[in-house]
Amino acid sequence: MCTALTTLAQLQAIESKVDPWDLPAYVPEAQKFRLNGVHRPFWRDWPLAEPSLFLMPESLHHWHRMFWDHDTKWCI
Repeated sequence: MCTALTTLAQLQAIESKVDPWDLPAYVPEAQKFRLNGVHRPFWRDWPLAEPSLFLMPESLHHWHRMFWDHDTKWCI
């Protein structure tokens, strides 16, 4: 399971090698950890936050499909 502590530790490891504002260098390093390149997750300062518990795969899938199938295609 991807926990908040694991993700934050991975982000620190990446930032020790590469500047997070240098996207061409940062994103490939993040992808090695299966991260998408976001180096400041919105929940990083929330005490006791555990995204793996409140961002469930079904909800994420629904929001992604809603955004792509409706908003993006409508804009295009």
